Amino acid sequence: MALIAVNYAPHSSQCYIRLPFDELANELVRLNDCMNTTVYDRQGNELLSGGMYLDMPAWSYHVFEITVPAKTIAEGINTITAPDKKVVQKSEKVNGTVPISGL
Repeated sequence: MALIAVNYAPHSSQCYIRLPFDELANELVRLNDCMNTTVYDRQGNELLSGGMYLDMPAWSYHVFEITVPAKTIAEGINTITAPDKKVVQKSEKVNGTVPISGL
């Protein structure tokens, strides 16, 4: 699964995005931002009900690979996370800001 978010505005913008992937219910979900070194771990139920909060600077974008690590391991699917990736917890800030604070 993947999600691409783009802010085409010349100013910062915020929104909530409800993910349409029912298989995320009751699962820990990993969102790997393929455009930088950040990985977000979130609860699937939160992503499905309230949505994912995005607070994006002008002209910015994210390309997320969405996985469920427990299912990936159980199904024997090999995924490789680059060693320079940083896993961000919900309350943690990245570079002094919380770019996706409600994930």
